[in-house]
Amino acid sequence: IVGEYLVMKICFIFPAGFSGFARAGRHLLQGLHQAGADLVVRTLQYDAPDPGSEFIPPDWMQKMMERPLEGINVVLQCTTANIEAEPKPGVLNILYSFFEYDRVPPTWTQKINQFHAIIVPCLANAQALDRSGVMIPILVMPTPTDASLYRKVYEPYPVANVGDRTVFYNICQLTPKKGID
Repeated sequence: IVGEYLVMKICFIFPAGFSGFARAGRHLLQGLHQAGADLVVRTLQYDAPDPGSEFIPPDWMQKMMERPLEGINVVLQCTTANIEAEPKPGVLNILYSFFEYDRVPPTWTQKINQFHAIIVPCLANAQALDRSGVMIPILVMPTPTDASLYRKVYEPYPVANVGDRTVFYNICQLTPKKGID
């Protein structure tokens, strides 16, 4: 404690790659970095990358990935609650997570309740956790977003036999982190 303020050194753990959690994690990490947080970064690998693709961290992130774990008093994990999330002993454990359903399975609730707090990006996720029996503080914070990434102009992609109708196309993996359990 310095003066009246708690000085936090945060170990930020998130998946490096191209998943939705990876993108959300990078945005949150970038926001924390720009706000001046004292950060150490460690990455998870839970999705097989597409052939020929590789995540190369930018210089600002790489420097944080090389920092030692000494003096950590907060661990902030950006991942799902069913696989990789593991509270660490002797520190404040916060989970940042999100999902697409109106409740989480009991095994997820058990895992979440092992943390000190969970942050979710919307009220619907908070309500789902409440319905699921989560007993720790549930904080709602919209996902920070680098809006410049969405200014790209895309050419229309013609799809045979669709005409001028709107088509929604979803690519995902049917893995346990998608809540199929």
